[in-house]
Amino acid sequence: YNIWYEVWSAPDLDDFFLGRKQEYLNLYRAVAESIKELKSETKIYIPLGGPSVSWWFQNLDGNTIVTPEKSLIYELIKFCSHYNLPLDFISWHGFSTDPGVEKENTIYNKATVTLIRDWLTYFNFDRNIPLIVDEWNFDSNANVLAARGELSFICASYIPRRIKNMYEAGIDYQLYFCLEDFQNNKEGVVRNVGIFSYDSEYSEYKSSSKSIYNVFRMLANLGSNMFSTKLDDEFVGVIATKDEDLIALLVYNYIDPDIAISYLSKNIANLNASERKVLLNIISSQKLEKILHHQLDISTLRVTGKVKTVLKKAQELNDKAKKFESGSRNIKIGMKKLKDSYLYQRYTIDSSCSLNCNFIANEEKEVSATELYQETLALNPYSVQMIVLKKKPMVPESTPEKNQDTNTKE
Repeated sequence: YNIWYEVWSAPDLDDFFLGRKQEYLNLYRAVAESIKELKSETKIYIPLGGPSVSWWFQNLDGNTIVTPEKSLIYELIKFCSHYNLPLDFISWHGFSTDPGVEKENTIYNKATVTLIRDWLTYFNFDRNIPLIVDEWNFDSNANVLAARGELSFICASYIPRRIKNMYEAGIDYQLYFCLEDFQNNKEGVVRNVGIFSYDSEYSEYKSSSKSIYNVFRMLANLGSNMFSTKLDDEFVGVIATKDEDLIALLVYNYIDPDIAISYLSKNIANLNASERKVLLNIISSQKLEKILHHQLDISTLRVTGKVKTVLKKAQELNDKAKKFESGSRNIKIGMKKLKDSYLYQRYTIDSSCSLNCNFIANEEKEVSATELYQETLALNPYSVQMIVLKKKPMVPESTPEKNQDTNTKE
């Protein structure tokens, strides 16, 4: 087994940990000292890390992105450096509707990943140790969401975009939470966060696979080598891959239902203290809703130019989201330098199915192109399409047989 040992889960939440910061750090030290002894005795490498907080900047007293140096991650790095303790990876959770949340900026004008790696360097750790989002899912602070249940195609369209953004942000590993919904348990916990829904009241443990399962099947069928694409769109994106005999494109159309708040959250650290206070007052006083619905003119607000700029951008994004969440998008795909014949297969996830959906190609054809192949895809809101081009095997040329002088009779 290759087991990575993580000290606790969400220690910043009272439902999971009753101690305070120093008690968590003492717990980590006790585990770390034990592992150091085991390493010495067995000569086996045992990876240890944490703190698996509910968000990367959180601590046990409550914190925001404005003061990331107060985070438990920072404290753990400093603590491990002081006591010469192993720290082989850093982990945290990330539940959000924002697929680009890992790209948020900080008050130090550095992205999250860069800032954490700078902390590691400062305290003499390897700056390239793995950073892991060890729990993530589509979430808007509700235990049971239609977007993860009867409308699971919404969550399915979110998944590839979030994974791509985590990859681009520099996250080393990520783990979708989780395989199975929570329901019908003795603790009374009900959450539909799973890829599968089970009903344990049935003697045969009746199960249903959501469309979320099919998007992971799509991801599993991608090629092993990524290549770049030219597409700059707020909602539609492509993961383009290839192998020797295969080209696979995964195209998604996800519209963040909380796009305005998501944008403000990612950019609030760029404002100064007084500007942040003003912005938070606008949000809490419900003025933001009026701005988003064009019921309040941004130019009439007594705020700085920077606050007006971020509010204007949030309003524009909200307008775009409202426009595209109800209509399909036509996306033209072009592939160059195709010199073979291919079997074309297209798979689709959309609002037509949310539970127990078949994973079969809804279109198949043969494709031959010498230089440029183009196709227009119609993408519904909250949908995913995968195009797979499998190179057709070459048919060996037949060798003409030597003429023979033969007589035939009927």
